[in-house]
Amino acid sequence: MSEEFDIIVVGGGPAGVISAYTAAKKSDYRVLLIDAKEMELIGKKTCGDALVQYAPLFLKEKLGLTPPLESEINDTVRCLVFQTPDNDTFQINGDGFIIDRHKYGQRLINEAQKAGVEIRPRHKVLRALTHNNFVIGIEVKDLNTGKKMQIYSKITIDCSGRNHVVRRTLPNDQFPLLEKTLQQGDMAASYREIIRLKEGEHEYLHMIKVIYELEIPLPGYLWIFTKGSKMLNVGIGCPINQHNGSKAKDLKKIFRKAFKKWYTPNQYEIIHAAGYTIPIRYPLLNAVANGFLTAGDAACHVNPFTVEGHAPALIAGYYAGYQAAKALEGSEKSPSMELLWEYNINIMNYFGKQHCRLQLYTSELCRLGHRKINSFLKLFSEKEASNGELKKNQYHELPSMFVQFSKHHAISSDMIRLTKNLLFIEKYLSNYPKTPKDFPIWRMRLEPLLKKYSPSNFKQN
Repeated sequence: MSEEFDIIVVGGGPAGVISAYTAAKKSDYRVLLIDAKEMELIGKKTCGDALVQYAPLFLKEKLGLTPPLESEINDTVRCLVFQTPDNDTFQINGDGFIIDRHKYGQRLINEAQKAGVEIRPRHKVLRALTHNNFVIGIEVKDLNTGKKMQIYSKITIDCSGRNHVVRRTLPNDQFPLLEKTLQQGDMAASYREIIRLKEGEHEYLHMIKVIYELEIPLPGYLWIFTKGSKMLNVGIGCPINQHNGSKAKDLKKIFRKAFKKWYTPNQYEIIHAAGYTIPIRYPLLNAVANGFLTAGDAACHVNPFTVEGHAPALIAGYYAGYQAAKALEGSEKSPSMELLWEYNINIMNYFGKQHCRLQLYTSELCRLGHRKINSFLKLFSEKEASNGELKKNQYHELPSMFVQFSKHHAISSDMIRLTKNLLFIEKYLSNYPKTPKDFPIWRMRLEPLLKKYSPSNFKQN
């Protein structure tokens, strides 16, 4: 049994639903969205629930999509506050939301359906289908009937999250320019609770607080996010790698020890608790192949420093859906990698370069260790405070910040090295290859440097 569509999107998270919505909105092509969850559960996800304001405003500008409604917002965010092991705090101002991921996700999936996207809930993707070096569709299992079927398409967009099931099942020999798997150390394990205070209000309204603790391996942290009156989203996350030995099962114990400094268990009730994992390395340097794109967590689009993935997923979803529709214009067959390559350039220009730089910054934070975080965050917050608010494109100033930092600490040689690497990456990423044929040589020089600073190689001082 088989079917055919113009575009298949795998995954109904923010990247997937916006990919499907954009493709349908900008064309008359048949678009199918596949998700393993039941329809009424699509959009529900365990996470920090934070969303910076620029992403929904971007979607409003490009697609006319209404930003989160009042009923979908638990609280607005006005600042991000860092707290060091020495109990110093540093504040960066910026606008955002703490949203109800389920309500917001459900509205987006309904908007996609209204735009003409066909939704297939309770369908599990098993593998990619390929032919002559092209992705031609997917094999799925209907979780209602247990039957397997093949669904063919001209373009497949993999937004399947950290499992990246489509990309992971592509044959290596047919797709040499596309990474297929990630190392375990490129993932972070997290544990999160939604709690309600039994008495009184909390002090975190309109605030996100990131707390560095000695017992939490860097760049991991404890977080306390507002969720409105008496409600908090609290949790812990850190990389899974050979250097710190952290495993998901250990996090609950570490969380309990760290969080009781703020609230003891008898002061609140737990509404929901769950663990999850998320990729925290630099984005895929190439996220396309013949008949294929990937976006969101599946393409490592999570911010490596803040571990915020919702906004990048929404942005990447738009560019994936836009590029898919554009590549199919006037074509009777699957578009080649060349016709999809502009997607890579858009991603790199919008947030990819920033995320690659932040990868180096995050690695250096680990190397400096907990006790020197204080000095660096002070410099970082003063630089950002002088600009008025935290914006997506201010991280281009990081190299000069490292130079300033090196003048005041006995680690100048390491900081100078890092600064040179940051400047190199800035220049190199600004010359992203215009075509796939130039990519292998370009990647050959950049990738070893990024891998050196990847989470798998984080080292603690």
